[in-house]
Amino acid sequence: MIEVLIAVVVLATAMGPILFLTMRTTSQAYSTTKHLIAGQFAASLMDWLLVENSYEQCKKMIDQSGGKQFRILDDPLFQDALFIKPAMAATTGGQDKQDMEEDLGRVLKSFHYEVSQKAGTDDKMVLVTVKVSWLMNEDQEASRQFLTRKAIKFRERL
Repeated sequence: MIEVLIAVVVLATAMGPILFLTMRTTSQAYSTTKHLIAGQFAASLMDWLLVENSYEQCKKMIDQSGGKQFRILDDPLFQDALFIKPAMAATTGGQDKQDMEEDLGRVLKSFHYEVSQKAGTDDKMVLVTVKVSWLMNEDQEASRQFLTRKAIKFRERL
């Protein structure tokens, strides 16, 4: 009987560090994933503002946002990009579309973004800033992380 007790204690002592390392690795992968999602979203938004829009349109759109923070899931500009199109859902089945939207909603629910600009002195260029924030722990506002991307939009193409 004592041999069984000793075996259990040794096994439990050996498993403790392994379980701790597994938990820590999972936490780091979760953190990295959220950081990569934020970076991809910021880069996509920046590309859309700088490439797809003229100088005046870009400035106007940023002015209209008013430097406010928006939830990524609530923004109508990104609804089409984030969710599966109905035509695609028809080919894969309605349940796949619903599952994908639920997964995206769960992953992106704490993501917010803010767009601002700082005009140059001669109105030939503007510094565009995209700031994405997210919660590492969904119930703790103190765990909010930030990622900022900046780029210059020129009036004329170089």
